Amino acid sequence: MECSLYDRIINQTKPFSEYEIRNMCFQILQGVAHIHHQGYVHRELKPSNLLVSKNAIKIGDFGFTRECSGHPCYNPRVSCPRGFS
Repeated sequence: MECSLYDRIINQTKPFSEYEIRNMCFQILQGVAHIHHQGYVHRELKPSNLLVSKNAIKIGDFGFTRECSGHPCYNPRVSCPRGFS
């Protein structure tokens, strides 16, 4: 993959077209649906974890992914970026 969606947003010279936004959203939602169908929850979808190459976008960084088959897929610890609470 060429870069992350975050890099593409920061370095772009013109705004994304409606077609590009719809296409990216469709691919991301297909990926999330596939992950959920397999019994997992990603838990950290953000532009820097979405990898882009030409017209393809893929979900990356599965470090916080949790299995949700038969038991709760959460834990009591909550983390958030600095400055938010």
